[in-house]
Amino acid sequence: MFAMKTIYCSEGADTAQFVINVCNYVQNDPSNVNENDISYTLTLTLMDIDGSVYSKDTEGLSVTDNDGTAHSFSSGVCTISGQLLEKNQRSVNTYTIIVPKQMVGAVQMSAVAEPSDSSSYSAANGNKLGRTFTFAEYNASATTWTGSFSETDADGYDAFNYIIRGQGKGTVILTWDASQLEINKIFLDSNGLQRNVTSSGNMKSLSFDVDSTDGLNRYDIQFYKTENGVYTDMETINGYVTVNFSEADSQ
Repeated sequence: MFAMKTIYCSEGADTAQFVINVCNYVQNDPSNVNENDISYTLTLTLMDIDGSVYSKDTEGLSVTDNDGTAHSFSSGVCTISGQLLEKNQRSVNTYTIIVPKQMVGAVQMSAVAEPSDSSSYSAANGNKLGRTFTFAEYNASATTWTGSFSETDADGYDAFNYIIRGQGKGTVILTWDASQLEINKIFLDSNGLQRNVTSSGNMKSLSFDVDSTDGLNRYDIQFYKTENGVYTDMETINGYVTVNFSEADSQ
């Protein structure tokens, strides 16, 4: 199962729009590019909320690639083949997707980028990339942001993935026990948040603004183990991190 992301249709809007980027570099380190060409096929699949094949009308649904070429769905599937990420340089292919309002809340979409030959599979370390998108109407009264670790087992990890997700606009304060966990500095650097970290004894806090109406409703943050930390189980580890959210004042 791929990670899920919710795309919101703004109040009063007729569509929900978002982009999918397929790239050849480490997300938090754009200088770390792949040394080999990667050929792949991007497959977009529509499903009903219950996971069955979506067979209803798709009028108004559009997919456009970097070059402005439009791609259509047939029987709930859009296949975009012959895609290439060029070696030894930062290479990104962007796909813009517009979902009509009548499909919001009634459909979900999986996006899978799969290498198309053996050399590309090798270059991608045998992986295919994917994500599942759901769609919802923005509801200001449901504004909230929460956080949790994605791991269910504490064994065998040097680091843990913490996911902050939510809906609405405001400020998130992420607090962690620095004697037990060390935040990934690349996350701070790439988002310009180095100066937003404060300390009080073993506890550190990071504050940053969030706004899901801009299309970003999820943050993925890595926490590394410390030398003398205790990591008995995920219940213990979850206790080292808290998230508090304050909603922005209405204008």
